[in-house]
Amino acid sequence: MVGREMVRALSGIRSSEVTDTLLSLLKTHNLIDVRLEAVKAMGDLPRADVTEALLGILKDENPIFRMWAVISLGKLKDPLAIPGLLESLKDEDEGSEDKCHPGTGGDGRP
Repeated sequence: MVGREMVRALSGIRSSEVTDTLLSLLKTHNLIDVRLEAVKAMGDLPRADVTEALLGILKDENPIFRMWAVISLGKLKDPLAIPGLLESLKDEDEGSEDKCHPGTGGDGRP
């Protein structure tokens, strides 16, 4: 639980160093909860490499990761994410289409 709380604390700090740390945690941390908190936090970090990382998560095997990547991309409002978001509408996991809609222009929460 400490790792997840640490990511939550970091997510409130806007700095290049924190963004780099969250990107690293997303790619390398072995705890799912920590990686998921990093995906959630990235919706408040407008940077091209964050958008790119979140677009990569849209292909993750875990539908919860994909859902939060869509929500975070929707919060970023980066036009470069539009093709990936449109492609995510084809996600065939049960219920994933309904979960994706909030992040593409709704309230940002499922």
